[in-house]
Amino acid sequence: MSTKPKKICKRQARDTIHPALKARLGYDSNASDTEVLRDWRARLRRVCKQCWELKYCPYGPLVEQSPTIPSLLKDAVEHNEYFKQCLKTNLVGTIETLSPEGRAQYETWMNDEQIVLKQARHRLSQHRQLAEAGKHTTDEGKIAAWLGGPLPPIHIYRTPYDYEDSNVEQSDYSAEDWAELANLAEQIRQEYRLALETGVVDHRKPLEPARAAWFRRRLEEFDPSKYPDAVPSIFYDAECNVYGHVCPVFFAAEALQRRRQQNADEAAIFLLT
Repeated sequence: MSTKPKKICKRQARDTIHPALKARLGYDSNASDTEVLRDWRARLRRVCKQCWELKYCPYGPLVEQSPTIPSLLKDAVEHNEYFKQCLKTNLVGTIETLSPEGRAQYETWMNDEQIVLKQARHRLSQHRQLAEAGKHTTDEGKIAAWLGGPLPPIHIYRTPYDYEDSNVEQSDYSAEDWAELANLAEQIRQEYRLALETGVVDHRKPLEPARAAWFRRRLEEFDPSKYPDAVPSIFYDAECNVYGHVCPVFFAAEALQRRRQQNADEAAIFLLT
């Protein structure tokens, strides 16, 4: 979906920890700030994000079961205003000024057939998924069909190690599907041409029923008391740089080398008795 926005941490004279953040990270919401910070600093000190050393993520999609840092209240309120605007206009997306970096990127993409075809393939998949979800009669049904439910157990939910990014070949599609894909690819090229000509990027598109249902639910469930005005920056240090979840290593790591030696010592004692 969308890329994760850069956060701005508002530092206070004192690193106050909001109860919602404590609960989100598994602490008692009434625990003292001193107690929480002591434990959190110890977690960060003992282990590091494993991807730094391994050069790959050992958790994969299971990182989605790890919590995220709550949004700041001002950001949550701003996001809700965006939801309201989408529901009012029946459009999703924004209009932005094309940056110099974006211009260079669009010029490269527009002249690369495979990049455009891959973007069209992704867009087609999204269109079909949202269209199928929109067939449900209730908001709950639409949301569940679009976003799905919790992940199954780790031995059931398996993902390929390598990221699949194969070229888009006409021989892999039916005539009908290829025509739809080619039409989307040309639409994307037209969007790039228009943006390069006008200097404006129009990301707006019709709001799909399933997405609208999710927006309504977010607005209905919004509770400003669950969002902090500020978050001490030390908590952001544990976030995944790609998906934004807190890396599971800070919750699940154990001193396995020490434990293995302890087990060996205990086995030796058992054999001698």
